[in-house]
Formats: sequence, structure tokens, C-alpha cells
Amino acid sequence: MSKSQKADFIINSNTSLAVAAAVIPFPVADVVAITGVQINLLISLGHLYGKAINRHTAKGLIGVALAGPTGMYLSSLAKTIPGVGTILGGMAQMLIAGTITYSLGLSAKHIFANDIELNSENLKEEIDKQDEEELNKKRDDLKAQIQKNKEAQKVIDFVARPKKFKQDVRFHFSVENYNRVKLRITDAESILIFEKGINPNFKSTNYHGSNMKKGSYLAFLECDDLLPVCIKIVKG
Repeated sequence: MSKSQKADFIINSNTSLAVAAAVIPFPVADVVAITGVQINLLISLGHLYGKAINRHTAKGLIGVALAGPTGMYLSSLAKTIPGVGTILGGMAQMLIAGTITYSLGLSAKHIFANDIELNSENLKEEIDKQDEEELNKKRDDLKAQIQKNKEAQKVIDFVARPKKFKQDVRFHFSVENYNRVKLRITDAESILIFEKGINPNFKSTNYHGSNMKKGSYLAFLECDDLLPVCIKIVKG
């Protein structure tokens, strides 16, 4: 796999995670999680191209680059589908998160690949130059994936019991129709805490969280050919 292909994989993986995080049913939590995914995206791309970026710097770059007309333009791309946000419920937010994250990734990739200095001005300039047709295509692809996920989730039925746990939490699911399955747990800012592959024949798996601090966490179930499914869990 070439460096460019690895970068595309990082961009698409984090775009999927941002879409999944966009449906967290708690105010502000989704925004924090999506921003965390975008921070991880910049850090991972920087690492791939030999450019060290810390979380504080990445967060600042994202805040400036997506402010004002640029962020409004990207958001509008997700809202131009009739019925989105009303009939399909949550679709608009998911498409906005995915489209913006994808555009951010493409822009950062171009900067790193061409050895341009990564700063807020250059990042914003690259975002402004994004091909609208390419972003529209990605938006439509995400819409189709989201609709596919809605049906699949009825069967997968990914849940955690108890949702608020002291030490152990058990995740339940039905994934026998998938070849590659992974469980990922992050903190509220999408910093990875735990991940492991899951045998598709399993119906549940246990996680021992005695070393976790009290607070909210995100659990992602990733199955091949699907967007990740995200649920919130709480260490009490």
C-alpha cells in the first residue's frame, strides 16, 4: 500500500468514526467526540508523513480552519438533500460530520504530501479549494452507507449492560454475518483506550474497566462494509 493509499485509509476510517459519533444522544457530547476524531485524523496523517502534531495544536487548527464561511459551506453540502434532518432523523448531523471530516482529511493530506507548512491559514485555503463535486459524491456515498447501517443495526443490536458500570461492562451484539469485527472504546474526546477483534460467532464480550476513571466513554462496534455503530457508556 502506497503512502497516498494509507492516507486515504486514515481519512475514510476517521470519516466513518465521525459519522458514528454524530448520533450520540447527549447534548455537546457529539461535538466533543467529532472534534476528537478530527484531531486524531490530523495527528495520524502527520505521523504518516513524518510531521509531529500534538492534540492542542491540532484542535486549534481545526477550530480556525472550519470557522466562518468554510464551515458553513461544508455544512450546507450535507443539508441540500430533501428530507434530511426531518424524515430521516439525525441524517443531516451525520452527513455534516462526515463531509467536514473528509474535507479536512483531504486538505491535510495535500499539505503534508507537498511539504507545505501546516498552519490554520494554509489548511483553510486548502479546504476552500476543495472540489465541490468530489465532496458531493462523498456526501451521497455516506448517505447510502447510513441508510444501509440503519437496517443492519436492527439485526446487530449493539448494546451495553449495564450502561453505567462500576468495573465490568458486557457488550451484546449479533455479527455472525460479518467477517471482520472490532470493538473500540474511547474516552469522550475520542482518545483510544481499548480495541480488540471480535469473533463473529460470539454474541457478547466483557470489558473490565476497573482502571478507567469515572465519566463518559464511547464504544464503537466496527463491522466490515458498515459504518461503525457507536453507543455511550458511563463508568460510575
